[in-house]
Parts: sequence; C-alpha cells; structure tokens
Amino acid sequence: MAPVSLALMSGDLRSMFGPAALRSLAWGRSYERGEGYAADGRVKRLKIGDTELSATVRGAEAYRVRLWLEDGAVGFSCTCPVAADGLFCKHCVAAGLAAFDADLGGAAAGAYAAHAAHAALRAYLEGLDTVRLTDLLLEQAADDELLRARLELEAAASRAPAAPGAASGAAAGGTGGTGGMAGAAGAAAGSAAADTATYRRVIRDVICPSGFIGYRSMYQYTRGIDQLIDTLGGMLGDGFAADLVELVEHALACLEDALGSVDDSSGRMGDLRDRLVDLHHEVCARAQPDPVALAGRLLEWELHSDWEIFLGAAATYADVLGEAGLAAYRRMAEETWAQLPALAPGEKEDYSTQRFRITFVMRSLAELDGDVDGLIAVKERDLTLPYNFMEIAQICATAGRHDDALAWAERGLAAFPDCTDTRLLDVLADEYEEHGRAEDAVLVMWSLLDRLPRLESYKALKRRATRARVWGAWRARALDRLREQRATPMSRLWGPADRSEVVGALLWERDADAAWDEAVAGGCSATLWMTLAKSRAVDHPEDALPIYERQVERSIAEKNARGYADAVAGLRAVKELLARLGRSDEFPARVTAVRTTHKQKRSLMKLLDAEGW
Repeated sequence: MAPVSLALMSGDLRSMFGPAALRSLAWGRSYERGEGYAADGRVKRLKIGDTELSATVRGAEAYRVRLWLEDGAVGFSCTCPVAADGLFCKHCVAAGLAAFDADLGGAAAGAYAAHAAHAALRAYLEGLDTVRLTDLLLEQAADDELLRARLELEAAASRAPAAPGAASGAAAGGTGGTGGMAGAAGAAAGSAAADTATYRRVIRDVICPSGFIGYRSMYQYTRGIDQLIDTLGGMLGDGFAADLVELVEHALACLEDALGSVDDSSGRMGDLRDRLVDLHHEVCARAQPDPVALAGRLLEWELHSDWEIFLGAAATYADVLGEAGLAAYRRMAEETWAQLPALAPGEKEDYSTQRFRITFVMRSLAELDGDVDGLIAVKERDLTLPYNFMEIAQICATAGRHDDALAWAERGLAAFPDCTDTRLLDVLADEYEEHGRAEDAVLVMWSLLDRLPRLESYKALKRRATRARVWGAWRARALDRLREQRATPMSRLWGPADRSEVVGALLWERDADAAWDEAVAGGCSATLWMTLAKSRAVDHPEDALPIYERQVERSIAEKNARGYADAVAGLRAVKELLARLGRSDEFPARVTAVRTTHKQKRSLMKLLDAEGW
C-alpha cells in the first residue's frame, strides 16, 4: 500500500472543505454524523490533490467518496444511497473533515500508522506457507464469485503455451501487478487467448437481473456492477488486455439488455455505461486489437445500439484505429451513408434513429478531417427545414467563407419564403451586416415582424435597425404592426386579438404610461395587466385598484392552495390601495363579499381567518 498522500491542499480547496463549508453543504444531520465518522477513524485511503480528494469511508459498508472543485463550486460523489439522490452525505462530510485535518498535519500520524499496519500484515502473509495461503484464498473465493472467476481466468491463462520470448519477458517484469499474480500468468496470456467463458458467465449473472429491479434495490444492484468494473479494470495490468476487449464488450451488451428490467430514475446505468466505455478504450489502447475488425464492431454498435454506445467512435478511437482502421471505418460508414436518400425542401422530414446515427457518424468523420466541404455535404443530405440551411450557413461563416454563408442563408429563405425560424433569419441578417448591407438586415427582420407580430420579433427588428441607425424611421411602423394583429392562421393560435404585444413592447422600452394607454384602449393579457397595476399603483392607485380586485377573483377560480394564497396576497394589495386613497372603510365590505360568494371553499376561509379579516 502506498503512503497516504498528504500534499498540502490549495487555499481554495481548504476553504471549500473546511468545517463551516462542509456544514453548509451537508444534508439534514449528515454533518454531525460525518464528524463522528471522521473522529472514529473511519476514513481510509485518503488521497489529496490540488483540486480534488478521494477516500474510502467505512459505514455499514465501505463507500467510495470523491470531492472536487469545478469552476469555484464543490462537486461530490459517493457510492451510498443518499448521495445517489443528489444529497451531500455523512461520508462526504467525513472525507472532507479528514482531508482538512490532514492538511493541518493532525492526521499524518494516523495515516502513517495505518501504512505501518499494512506493512506488518504484508510481512505476516509473506511468511505463511503456500498451503495456508491457498486455503485462505479459496475460502474467500467460495463467497466471492468475481474473485473466483478471476482466479479461474488466470489459471486458464497460465496453462496456455507461452509465445517465444514470453518467459524472459516475465522474468524481467517480476511479479508485480494487481493482486500480485501477474508473473507467469501475464506472460502466458500474451500468446494464447485464455478461456473466458467463466468470466462471461459471471458478467452475465452480475448484470442481467432475473426479475425487475425497483428503485430501492438499484443501489445494491449497481454496486455489484461497479465492483465488476473495478475487477475488470484491475486485470488490465495483469496481461489480460486482449481478453478484456471481448469481456468489456460483453459487459456493455449485458448492461444494455438490462435497461428494460430496472428502474433507472437515478441515472446510475448511464454512469456505469460511461465507465465501461472508458475502460474499453483504455483496454484497446493497451491490447492494440486488429484495427479493421475493431472498426467494424464500433460502427455496428454506433448504428444499432439503442443506448448510443460508442457514438462518436471515429474521434475517440482514432489513436487506436490508426490509418488502416479509420480507412475501414470510413469505407463501411460510406456504404451505409450511400443508402440514405437526400431530402429536399418540402419533403417529409425523417426523424428515424437510423438516419440520425449514420448522419452523426459522417459528421464526426468530416469534423475529424477538418473538411468543411465534407461537413456541408453531410448537412446537405437533409434540407427539409429552414434550420438545416442555417446550420450550413453557420459552418461556412465559422470557416470564414462568408459569401457561401450568405448564399446558403438566402437559399434557405427562398426555399421557405414564409420562414419564421429566427435562427435562419438571424444568420442571414448577420451575413448582410458582414457584407455591409445593414439595411437589408433590417428588412429581413421587418419581414419576420410582418409575418409574426410578436414582442420577440419587435426586439429583433430594433436590434438590427439600431445598429443601422434607422430605428427612428421604423419604430412607429413596427408598433402599428403589433397593434394591428391581423387575423392570420398563426395569430389565431394566440387567442383573442388584443394589444398584448404592443403593451409588452412598450413595457420592454420602459414606457409605462404609453403601455397603459394601449391596454385601456385595446386590452391585454392578465399577466400584463398585473405588471401595469404594479407600475400604476405608485402614482395612480385608483387605476391599479380594479385590476387587483379582478385578479383576486381569477386566483380564487383556480380552486387550489396556490390560487387561494395568491387571492389573499391580492386582498392585501387592495387593502393598501384603499388606505392610500383614504377609503379604508370599504375593505371590510370587500372581504365580506368574498366570504359570501366563496363560503364553501374552506381552505380559503381558513386563510382569511388567519389574516383576521
């Protein structure tokens, strides 16, 4: 066992994991319980870095804890059920306190004492005879299926004939490695594949549930898979890299099959998938499997996995695939891509999973090559939406090809002349400005406002017209368009015609008096009326009073606790407004009217009683 790392923490880490900070992060009584755990010496294997720390904390079981700093905030993880629900548990508190004490030097003696005890135990075990050690190991393996499977795998590897030079390599390498059993087994494993059937069975038994796994059972279930992944990762240094490629892929297949039989509300299955995918890449980097065969398997997973396993493999595995593997991967992807039909404007969109996956693969290849034209060709295969034209225009603009960007944006608007997708119109306006055609950019946004007379369209027009220094000539026309609310199929979806949009625009421009006049003349939404009421209450309480009274009735009509609470808040505002108008004597009558009309609403009556009304 290596000595516990006691490097001094950075100032940020020390302040974030000090007692006061930990108390503020802790859930419920987790701080007090974690403090007891730290005092009892339950924190083991403490490692402290510049921006993170990790430890094992002994509770009912051994839990793995990691605390870190990211963008000035604390991140945490623990393998206990409480942390799985997103709460800062007692184990995290204990680890933080132990690290804080270690940083001050208080835990150094304990840490090195633990190391000394470990060294003494190692010396004792090394003094035992082979028979006694074998009995101990077999006894443990009888209750630990993962350990037994690993021993059987190593035994099978040790019986395989060694490749030329393997023996000398083993002699040179010594007996190091996880579990201390790497020596001859590792050398033999390099020449002939070990019999992995036992381990495949164990993986299947651990991951594939015999029945449905409910939320409360997920912790124990995923903990077993975590241990399995730890075991597989520990075998990497023992010469089993070639076998591990197959085993990790088998584990991923089992994990995907298990998805339909578990309640993964916590998202832990995704974390396990990511751990296995990371381990697979690490194993492949070590084993260097046949790149062409690997390319075929990765692409097969990408195109057919329902869980997006290995999606984006071209970039992730480029270091492992090399030129030969990437060439094979590209050839197979292009064969699938060639079968995908091109879609023109006006054709039905294709949201199939298969189309998404092969499109993602081809886009990843183009991005890996830095091929702008190749990326455009991928995007050009589907032009059924204005957004797709926008994406191509953005690709061109990012590459500095602004003429192409403008051409694609104009093509998009020509293909969809009634376009209200502001993303395409924004890119088109950007390119007009880039080409010194600011007034054309204003016209683009005016066309949007004309087709979609909403506050957001008004804002977009104002931004462009202000930059072009022509807003003064456009403002009145824009407000008139909002005021008109022409009856179009789109506008009818918004509800009855009123002046909500122009009222909203004037409030956005902080012209509350003009907004009030528009609302009085043509009406507006209840939300805007309340915004106006809060503004008018300052200097014109008589205008705000009837708005609050109407809002009280609307809130009661919701017939729920929140609505009743809002109604009482509204009555408080009515009471204050009447007082400012010198008409406080009218308030009791208003409350009586509410009580009479809504006497059957007992929850509301209780709230009124609590106010003393």
